[in-house]
Amino acid sequence: MFAHFTYIHLLCHQIINDTPKINNHSKMKKFVLQKGLMVLMAVTMAITLLLTACSKDGDTIYQPDPDEPKISTEPLVTVIYGKDALGDRSYNDLIFSGVEKTAREYGLRTMQMSPTSYEEGLAYLQTMFQTVSATKNDTIRRLYIVCAAGYDEYIRQNAHVFAENPNADLLYLETPDPLPEGCGSTIYLPYYGAMYEAGALMPALKREALVIGSNPEDQTVAGAIKGFNDGFMTEYYSLYDPEEYAEEYSEEEIAEAFEKKISTVYLADHAGEGYNVADTTLIKRDGPRGLGLTSQMLRQAVTMMQKANSFRKLLIVAEPCYAECVVNLLDGIPGVLAMTGSSAQEQSWADNWNQSGNFWMCDRFTSNFVAAISEQPAITYRDLYLYCAQHTLGSHARIVNADHFGNLYHTGPAEFVRK
Repeated sequence: MFAHFTYIHLLCHQIINDTPKINNHSKMKKFVLQKGLMVLMAVTMAITLLLTACSKDGDTIYQPDPDEPKISTEPLVTVIYGKDALGDRSYNDLIFSGVEKTAREYGLRTMQMSPTSYEEGLAYLQTMFQTVSATKNDTIRRLYIVCAAGYDEYIRQNAHVFAENPNADLLYLETPDPLPEGCGSTIYLPYYGAMYEAGALMPALKREALVIGSNPEDQTVAGAIKGFNDGFMTEYYSLYDPEEYAEEYSEEEIAEAFEKKISTVYLADHAGEGYNVADTTLIKRDGPRGLGLTSQMLRQAVTMMQKANSFRKLLIVAEPCYAECVVNLLDGIPGVLAMTGSSAQEQSWADNWNQSGNFWMCDRFTSNFVAAISEQPAITYRDLYLYCAQHTLGSHARIVNADHFGNLYHTGPAEFVRK
């Protein structure tokens, strides 16, 4: 750059020193115009040289344009969801809203990706790991949140790249198994843990709580209520010390007063009303217990059909909450296979919201089941189960009585359903 400025100075100096003395005004005017044009051309060429420089190899290197927008250095939060997860008006939508709200509050950038297929989700994860590996020397802070089911093995195989990047972090949701040291953080909150957190937050807002449960015999409900109670009372005692009342009340009165800070009521007060007990009702109807189709009734009906040779093979697909305990009694009956959208200890979750009708059209397992057999008519039972297990969030798909049905690797629902 110094050489270019020197060139301009010498060129102008030479033009001035070489100017002859001309008395004729018109000739002087013409000469000055010619010399002025030469100076203008020289300056233009010099400025052009200033704006571009040449490397040793002759390649042109362009100077940055000050008017071009600068690359943002704000921290970036990237969220990767499972297949078609957004729009569930529940778990995933709450994550989306929470991330965006936090970003607005703290000035963060966000990128939220909801793939339309398992393969697209895998491509997102591959890009994530490649980016983390390629930005080891970058100073931009990056947080990746993965709340996608079905990629656990792939994530654990590649999570080591986070240990090599001091400015990138991974938060892997809904897994009970921690990642290796330095490779990211995990969060797994069962019903007890989630409700414990809710209970612990409550005393700062209210000194009394009303808890409404569906059924005291339900394992999940009972665990959730216990978690809320434990969290509430632990935090309550840290905020309000019973010893403050020791001078005015007896120990028994204080204990009784603190116990009554939580009231619990149930919508159903006995077992057998469609919850997680041995005679769970598959199809619940109004009226006393046992008027619906119970697990015992289902086994009895299938056993009678099997003995009467009413079927060669029977496929039962059940979607209700706690569905596994509805079909567990089918175990051991030849030629029967049952698939469920949830285990015996958990609920199933709604999917496919109808905007015009303002209602849910089906549950997520059913949506995945129908999608799989529609897109792949020749799919095997094994691949169908894996597809549903990987794409169903919030509950765990189950297969019952596989040992008494046949080869799941070579046969599929095409025996029953054909396009």
